[in-house]
Amino acid sequence: EELCARLYPAAVRAVLEAKPWTWATKRESLGAPAATGLPDFPSKYALPSTVVRVLSCDDGGGTGDVEWRREGGYVLAESSPATLYAKVITLEEDPMKFSPGFVRAVAARLAADLAGPLTENAKLAERFELRYRVELSEAGALDGAQGRSEGSRPSICAARRW
Repeated sequence: EELCARLYPAAVRAVLEAKPWTWATKRESLGAPAATGLPDFPSKYALPSTVVRVLSCDDGGGTGDVEWRREGGYVLAESSPATLYAKVITLEEDPMKFSPGFVRAVAARLAADLAGPLTENAKLAERFELRYRVELSEAGALDGAQGRSEGSRPSICAARRW
């Protein structure tokens, strides 16, 4: 129980970082820049502590074409817009807000992380790692399909014009 409690926060963060989960995606206004003194990335913007992963940044134009790099708790940018907007994956600590697929992926990540220390069986640990990869893939595919219209892609039958 103690090992599980210790590994749980890292498992949640690892699974959050692994996919661009729609339920954990937010848009953040990062505010005014600070100077870095670097010629290639002269501006830096502080990230909220809840940001697990930065997906894209833009200057408010909606194009997402600002060149950026993440370093620690900052986004470094090659330009200096007055405000930088970031699309991010945020840490959600309330498990009731997790998607069902994400819950399964976290459970599989925990099982994989616990298998070695609890059983000392490398083959079993490998099987749990594979199970995690399957759960992550399936959950990511379901999550990634959200936000698209059902009729936005033609069916095979419609494409063949039976």
